[in-house]
Amino acid sequence: MRASLAVFSLCCAQLLAGSSAIVEPASPVDKPSLISAFMQQKLALWQKRLRLQDWKIQVKVVRKSELKPKTLGNVHWDLTTKSAVIRAMHFDDYARDFTEVLEELEVTIVHELIHLHLASLPRNEASRSAEEQAVNTIVEALISLDRNKK
Repeated sequence: MRASLAVFSLCCAQLLAGSSAIVEPASPVDKPSLISAFMQQKLALWQKRLRLQDWKIQVKVVRKSELKPKTLGNVHWDLTTKSAVIRAMHFDDYARDFTEVLEELEVTIVHELIHLHLASLPRNEASRSAEEQAVNTIVEALISLDRNKK
């Protein structure tokens, strides 16, 4: 138990410090807490960077079956209350190693936050594709800049 707690503490410290060399948790029981802490930390970081601090935003983990096909997450918002819920795919539904899952969860959070900046624009089926393309390009640039600065 003590060794498991030590590994969990080390993982949390690495995540909060933004380390790219993240140690796999000692047991599956560690993963939900670790991932939740990671997601909250990344939400706070990117919410501040993207100047969305006036929004009340929650991040929830959901199973792949609760998302549209070929998506890793989504966001539902209310412009009048400036509140939103980001739903990200559950870590067990990824076919990747732990570090790659964390990186993908961060990308999902940033992607959905950028949609909030576009929330007041008119939306239709034709504009959705263009919006997704623009959001993907912006996310790729932001994440690339963030990861290359270290």
